Amino acid sequence: IRNYSPTFSRSVDYKYIVLAKEKYNYRLDHLDVYYEDDDFVVYINNDYEPFYVYEDYYDYEDVLNKDYLNLQMNLFKGVILEEESPLNKIEYEEILTNKLSAKKNVSFIKEFNSYNGEISLNKEGVVYIYGKDITSVLLGENQSINTCGYKDNHYECIYKEDDSKISIKSSSDNVYYYVKEKHDKENYLIYDIDTTFNSKYLSYYSHENEGSIVIVDNNGNTRECLGGFCYLDGFDVDKIYVSTTISESNVDNLYISYLEEDLSYYNANKKDGLANNKNLSYSGSTVTFSYSKKGNTNSNQVVVLPITYSEEWSCDDEMYKIVKANGGYLGVLVNENIDEVNVTLKFSPKGFNVGLIGSLAGIVIYTYFYCFKRKEETLNIKTKTEDMEG
Repeated sequence: IRNYSPTFSRSVDYKYIVLAKEKYNYRLDHLDVYYEDDDFVVYINNDYEPFYVYEDYYDYEDVLNKDYLNLQMNLFKGVILEEESPLNKIEYEEILTNKLSAKKNVSFIKEFNSYNGEISLNKEGVVYIYGKDITSVLLGENQSINTCGYKDNHYECIYKEDDSKISIKSSSDNVYYYVKEKHDKENYLIYDIDTTFNSKYLSYYSHENEGSIVIVDNNGNTRECLGGFCYLDGFDVDKIYVSTTISESNVDNLYISYLEEDLSYYNANKKDGLANNKNLSYSGSTVTFSYSKKGNTNSNQVVVLPITYSEEWSCDDEMYKIVKANGGYLGVLVNENIDEVNVTLKFSPKGFNVGLIGSLAGIVIYTYFYCFKRKEETLNIKTKTEDMEG
């Protein structure tokens, strides 16, 4: 999990990982089991790091819309910052290029000024056809009329097993399509895989944050992917069938990478630890961390904490600066001249401060009027007493 986590901003460890057995029927053998029952298994990560220290950084604009897994591998080398930094700036590198696509181009035969093409079909399902210059889309053997509806920017053809083909006419050959075959009452996108490439890992990413996928192999086994990542051990695959909540009009924005990664890149590029004696503690709205710079390093550093960034975090020591790191985590810039790092951060909600000021003002006003009223009542009683005595 730690080495293959594909989420954009994840550069911190999970100490405990919980898997529901009903959904995730595989084991994380590189982790120790902390607790297990009939429904759940809880793993403990004994290599858990309380925070990470970096001396190199990527510019935020340079890594926008990058493949999750490539991005995660790059995070072994540097941190992502949204502003100029005194750290060493490095360039983003495309590492993994084994991308899969469900997109298929239609093969056409040109006849005069028209292009005629055909899509062969197998199981029951749906075909989504894209192209600006399509003049007709005919489904099945009895192709006398257009039987596919036009929706948004594409044709949608719902077909049965008896419909063996779709014929397409177009004024250009720039036409492509996606097929969703039906498996157990659900339609799945089809991704072809090079079977000579033996992989256990599948990464996916979509611009639609709500997108999720379920995969099924050649034998009908299904598995739900976890956090943008699929573990394929035990799956018999030469095709991957993907069920996704991503809309058909945005299926181009579903990026899937199929890889065999033995951590050779990580081992070649990782730096020796930059910090010794790491310690992280919490107390109410205060967070304290400390460490010793390792070796003879004399560089500026950024510490990335497992805490969401907010402008409401503050540090009283001007030697440290709070920044947003890795897309949303709390980062702290550490000056090159500091060897023993000890930082205390405080969280003070702005609304709380306003409320506190209002409460104090209310107390002052209440005290003033209470004292004034009491004094006025006391004077009135004294005056009445004097009048009675007179």
